[in-house]
Amino acid sequence: MAAATAEAAADSSTPLVSVLSYRWSDKNVFHAINEGRFPAEKIFDRPHFYALLDKMPVTRGHALLITKHPVATLLESKMPPEAMAGAMGDLQALSRAVQQATGCAGVRVRQNNGPAAGQVVPQLHFHVIPTESPEDEDPSKRSPLQDEDAGRLLAGIRNALPVEYSGAGVHAWIPTAAAMEALGCLLHSLCIPGTVLLLSGHLGSGKTAIARGIVRAFCGDPAMFVPSPTFLLNLTYQEDTAHEKDEPTQEQQQQPDQQQQQPDQQQQQQPDQQQPDQQQQQLQQQPDRQQQQQRQQGRCIHHMDPYRLGTTDKMAGLIDFESAFQNDVCVIEWPSRMPDSVMQLPRRRTIEVNIGGSGAQAAGRLVHISCSQEEPDLQQQQQQVQANGAPSSSSSSSSSGPCAQLLAQWRQSGLPEPQVKWKAAAEDTSDDESDGDAEDAAAVAARLQRRLQRKQQQQQQQQQLGGAAGQAPAGPPEGWLVLGIESSCDDTAAAVVRGDGKVLSHCIASQVGLHEQYGGVKPDVARDAHAAAIHSTVDDAIREAGIQPQQLSAVAVTIGPGLSLCLQVGVRHALQLSAQHQLPWVPVHHMEAHALMAAMPGVLQQQQQQQGEAAAAAAAATAAAQPGMSFPALLLLASGGHNMLVRCEGVGRHTVLGTTIDDSMGEAFDKVARLLGISAIPGGPHLERLAAKAVPEDLKRYKGQLMLPLRRDTTSCNFSFSGLKTSVGKIIEAEKSRLQQEGADEEATARVYAAIACLFQDVCVRFLEERTDRALARCRQDEAEAGQPMVTCLVVAGGVAANAKVRATLQAVAAKYGLACLVPPVQFCSDNGLMVAWTGVERLKLGLCRAPPPNMAAAEAAVEVLPRWPLGPVDVRGMSKQNAKHCKLLH
Repeated sequence: MAAATAEAAADSSTPLVSVLSYRWSDKNVFHAINEGRFPAEKIFDRPHFYALLDKMPVTRGHALLITKHPVATLLESKMPPEAMAGAMGDLQALSRAVQQATGCAGVRVRQNNGPAAGQVVPQLHFHVIPTESPEDEDPSKRSPLQDEDAGRLLAGIRNALPVEYSGAGVHAWIPTAAAMEALGCLLHSLCIPGTVLLLSGHLGSGKTAIARGIVRAFCGDPAMFVPSPTFLLNLTYQEDTAHEKDEPTQEQQQQPDQQQQQPDQQQQQQPDQQQPDQQQQQLQQQPDRQQQQQRQQGRCIHHMDPYRLGTTDKMAGLIDFESAFQNDVCVIEWPSRMPDSVMQLPRRRTIEVNIGGSGAQAAGRLVHISCSQEEPDLQQQQQQVQANGAPSSSSSSSSSGPCAQLLAQWRQSGLPEPQVKWKAAAEDTSDDESDGDAEDAAAVAARLQRRLQRKQQQQQQQQQLGGAAGQAPAGPPEGWLVLGIESSCDDTAAAVVRGDGKVLSHCIASQVGLHEQYGGVKPDVARDAHAAAIHSTVDDAIREAGIQPQQLSAVAVTIGPGLSLCLQVGVRHALQLSAQHQLPWVPVHHMEAHALMAAMPGVLQQQQQQQGEAAAAAAAATAAAQPGMSFPALLLLASGGHNMLVRCEGVGRHTVLGTTIDDSMGEAFDKVARLLGISAIPGGPHLERLAAKAVPEDLKRYKGQLMLPLRRDTTSCNFSFSGLKTSVGKIIEAEKSRLQQEGADEEATARVYAAIACLFQDVCVRFLEERTDRALARCRQDEAEAGQPMVTCLVVAGGVAANAKVRATLQAVAAKYGLACLVPPVQFCSDNGLMVAWTGVERLKLGLCRAPPPNMAAAEAAVEVLPRWPLGPVDVRGMSKQNAKHCKLLH
């Protein structure tokens, strides 16, 4: 998240270039950031300068102000006069904001010109360094800026900046999913009837968590089941106000008597004859009457998600938007996909919430909340009544309305705690207060005890069906016992792992032979098979571990990405175990679990125990030669549903360097295997065995017929296998026709099929080799130009990693860069419960777990999965516009 390279002293062994000869280069990292070729989170972006946090800060809050012009030093005369004139204003605004955000005693502004002065990035920039004393700056104490600290600093500095720098509204750092839902409860206080709240952000950024908080606060039920509307497009909730209709307030009871006492002449007085103070009183009473009418009608809140419709206009006919935008509350995820005809309809208030980040990040989210549209303010009308004697029909701007004013207040003082009147707190309060008579000590104690019990009940309900942040297990992590459950596709798996990496059990219920008749995994059939096997598989894993369920420290389960029907089976069982034994549970990202297998100690030792003596000795030698996974690492994930290159900085800290723009390698292997007469699922291992039978002379026939995909794409790390799959299909059809005409026997046909399989496998592996080499070269380039640490190893994971040719080829690529290539044992390359359990351990160490549901009913209601869930933000460098449009950022 943090930005750029900090400057360091130049290497004394290198001849220093004179400042007069020091020139700007378009290869420098600041220029790359400005053009969007290098990922960085800017503090602000002005016409001539932009600001960001230093990646290696001298002190906390160290920021950089960088010119956008091709100028290296302050001594050059190329800088436009208007840019130089604006530099001081930008520098002052940044310095003030940094001081306010950090509370530092002083601010040091430093600007280096030339290598002799310590400048290492040839683009003019200024350092803004918070200080507490003259001796504060110590280069030896510099350390990388962590994501969470960067997020808090960015939010604080942006809030301290003038609105023309960082936009109106309030910026906030939301650390957890539970805090994201609490933010939704707070935003509910801004949602008057006629409010349209727009939630923007990547997949997995937390939009639904905010919407869930809004809906639960709206309905007054902290334990309400609020699913994602991705598949149903819209879910409508109605406010339950029956109890309010039966219980008129004291003011309502007194109102009829007051009306009877008014003279008839006063009731018949015309509006133009009323005094200004009477008009003002009516304006004050108007919102109360409107609120009473709305409560009597029972307001609605609509939660919408048009994502799967793309950019079509089908949402326009879903509900009466014209009425909803005036009378209800509409919470819309992915507003950019809503029809223009709908979004142009008038509404009373528009609140925009933009969420940064994506995927299974361990860090939190940067959120920007603003009010972009608001109806005339009642308070302004009252002031106009006092000044002019009559209300004005002109509307107020969004920057002066009550919502915008409240956001401005939050910008100064920080987000307040949400104040929601939950139903649980309102019930059973008849005996909470005394009746006015004297109470003895016992009565007072009993009343206070009842109040305490209600408070505890409310807190229990606010655990939000297992969605609230939970506490990590007690005791040292080495002794934790974590159960992992995997059901994302076609294998039901469970495993128990100790916190030190010791594998206690590992069970898999395979669905081999079940889907061959369908030519692929059929989701509903897979779901039924999971449901039939989940209980016995999990029970076997716990029994083989030699423990009882209550001895577990936590339950980890894959919640996405994967097949929705299959994921639900595993998540439901995990939540039931969590509720039954009150165990914290850990949501796990399927692809991160594959990645972390290489970091798990004990996997190779477990493999050795299951092998013969000679094989165990060879495995031990391999383990001694490989240092093990450390961060940062480059990860190649290749499976039946995914193909991506990822830079991993740690658990929950991933950046996608490249992904597939259509099909994955595993999917292509399965499809080509079926075309070659292989019915087994998955077909990849069988295709590999068929390719091994190829005769070299037979390959000459097909020379030049299969080319590497994306040959014109010379910069990105993306993959594409759809065209390759189609080309192979044409070759197979042509060869089948030729063999039939020649009357070839089975042996000749088998040789042809083996040659085609070998050719196809070779092209796929060379494609992986090319893209992986390109990703490693980019990492090395980032090290040289941006000061980003070079990756320490190459990790290959996913089902395709079991392919021997893939493993051997990528080991050679890693060796080219002096890196180790780490691949899990073959039996752990495919989906398994072990990887889920170990990822659960790693995330538990960071406190990334959720509280158990309070009961079984709550567990059932809490089942929610993420079939499409990005692993992290995408590095857009080298991605063409066409690829950016169609790239599958859903992994």
